[in-house]
Amino acid sequence: MVLKYLFLKLEKSVVIWVQLWYLFDINAVANILFLESPAGVGFSYSNTSADYITGDEKTRQDSFTFLLNWMERFPEYKHRDFYIVGESYAGHYVPQLAQLILSHRKTEPNLVINLQGIAVS
Repeated sequence: MVLKYLFLKLEKSVVIWVQLWYLFDINAVANILFLESPAGVGFSYSNTSADYITGDEKTRQDSFTFLLNWMERFPEYKHRDFYIVGESYAGHYVPQLAQLILSHRKTEPNLVINLQGIAVS
């Protein structure tokens, strides 16, 4: 890792800067979860061939199910603000997923996805 190399090579005054950089790292205030969908896009894959038969509705449902399961597995993220961001064809998926989350919020007030906003490009 580059920072470890810097840590070893630089003088003591710069070591303090590196330690402060770690202290104020973006991970201390934000987290990013990357989801590639539908199955078969990018590095995503499935062991079930039926998962490759997809469409907007299936992608929306699969993404919602994934998020619910992820929040259950990592409950420390349940009450954090949640934003959905995507580019390219995600301009279709992001609003559809947001709409599904909001519709579930109406009927399930304890929904664990704290959606605050979306962005698409």
